[in-house]
Amino acid sequence: MKAPTQFWSRLGLLCSLLFLVSVMIFNACKSPQKKESEPEVVETDGITPVPLPTDVGIPGYKFPEDSATVYNWLNHRDTGRIYDHGWGIWSGLTRPTSQVDQGRNLLTFETWMGIRQVVSLVDAGSADCTQKKSGPVKLNWPTQFAHAGMDFGGDPFKVMETVSYDPTTVCHIVEHGLFHTDSLKLHKKPGAVGTIPAFPNTSVAIKPVYWVGQVMSGEKLIKLPVWNVPSAPKAWGVDDWGTYVYVDVTNGVARQAPPVPAPKDATPEQIEAAKVNLDQFIYLILDQETADHLNSTLPPLGGIPPGGVPSFSQGDVVLLVAMHVSTREIENWTWQTYYWMPDPDKPLFPSNDYIATLRKRANLVGAASHYAMSIAYNMVWPNQPVNGGTNEGVKPVFAFNPYLEGGFDKGTFGIKNALNSGFEYGVQTNCMSCHVFASYNDQNAGPIYSTDQYISTNDPVLFKDFVKTDFLWSIPDHAR
Repeated sequence: MKAPTQFWSRLGLLCSLLFLVSVMIFNACKSPQKKESEPEVVETDGITPVPLPTDVGIPGYKFPEDSATVYNWLNHRDTGRIYDHGWGIWSGLTRPTSQVDQGRNLLTFETWMGIRQVVSLVDAGSADCTQKKSGPVKLNWPTQFAHAGMDFGGDPFKVMETVSYDPTTVCHIVEHGLFHTDSLKLHKKPGAVGTIPAFPNTSVAIKPVYWVGQVMSGEKLIKLPVWNVPSAPKAWGVDDWGTYVYVDVTNGVARQAPPVPAPKDATPEQIEAAKVNLDQFIYLILDQETADHLNSTLPPLGGIPPGGVPSFSQGDVVLLVAMHVSTREIENWTWQTYYWMPDPDKPLFPSNDYIATLRKRANLVGAASHYAMSIAYNMVWPNQPVNGGTNEGVKPVFAFNPYLEGGFDKGTFGIKNALNSGFEYGVQTNCMSCHVFASYNDQNAGPIYSTDQYISTNDPVLFKDFVKTDFLWSIPDHAR
């Protein structure tokens, strides 16, 4: 995958919060009449987490793929097969299921347990990892922002995330008690590198990222910042982008052409050209109970100021703007990240036109087709072995999400870059070379982030006295 040299991004999305979202989940593809391809609506007394589909109709795609096959793609730099696989995963995640919540079909990923629900299972000492999902979906302000030391400002819009797991990942966490520090300590090797039991190859971990904003006063529009490309590497976040689309919550936009992003202080004509229908997003809608809960649990913003206007209201729309996805099909996991684009046929870096072309083979349903993809099944080209590789004679593989890593600056990264000392920003990162540092130690050492470079998973200097948590930061972040 080639990255344009003139491109970099910053996500200075400074907002934040801890909150719980119990909502009416709306599939972004909504039509008054049910298509034949849509599943039957089955009312349930709880949500049963369903596995990622094994077959989504893409020739040659299956899940999980044999690791030898994936390594063969990497060793031959077969980016076409890699991109097809990434789109197949997205297609499976966004498939409507037969289960409903408040009258709406849930997508596959929406049936999965959020991290706090899994923590509750572990805390309760439950040995049953196949329980139905009940209660609200819980979201947080991005943990990455805290790790990066980013400021949380008072922007009227808010970015939130959750981490969710497929059913087999939940069972592995419960079986091994991986959210208990006492369990993690059992795997420590003094003077060496410890590891937790490896997850099965069916494991999937996801980080959906949502944007919450109130409808503009007197309008039926939500002003949403959208990614654009700076000319040089730097910290480049949503408040720096300066380009917006206006989401029509009534789906009243008749124009078929993609929206043209407008500047911050747009004219009426520019706003009109920048309008886009809500049904081009996967989204949620807040009810009053959820809005009240969120307004009472906003430590990063200090809650509602005396006499102030609540930050959340019934009817607020929660837009899915991005999602990190990793699967344990190879030892270093596969990494793909998705982000909403005004014109998904012409995505901006870190995606590219070739990736967009292959999206059309993925049998995507409705709003899922409006997202771009960036992918990292390796840290560098040529691909290096899991252990004992090199940064000599290799080229970077940049893969990041504008809504998450774009805002990372020089102060975020605590390790020298052996590939290129000029790699200093979030727009020069790779999911794999960052998550390789996921680990636990009982000395409360902070997390280490890295810009893109090759890192050996068993590096005896970097990981001495640490317990590697199989590339999942969510384990040390929530273990107690």
